[in-house]
Amino acid sequence: MLWEYRIDTVAAGGLFVTGDVDQKATSERLNAFGGQGWELVSSYPTTYANGGSHLLVFIYKRPKTDPVIPPVAPAKP
Repeated sequence: MLWEYRIDTVAAGGLFVTGDVDQKATSERLNAFGGQGWELVSSYPTTYANGGSHLLVFIYKRPKTDPVIPPVAPAKP
């Protein structure tokens, strides 16, 4: 099976240890992607140097509907 991928970022406030993430807004965003056929396969936080949360990064996949297979570009050094 062929897959297509999508990366989404969401601003996060505070420190993760305090749980200061808008759970309702984040759930609504995840459900919106799920409603379009995207499956969440990974997520991770990015942080500022002082430990504060900066972004939540979500990586999604879904079955590819376009039969054309694009060439894979070489990774940048």
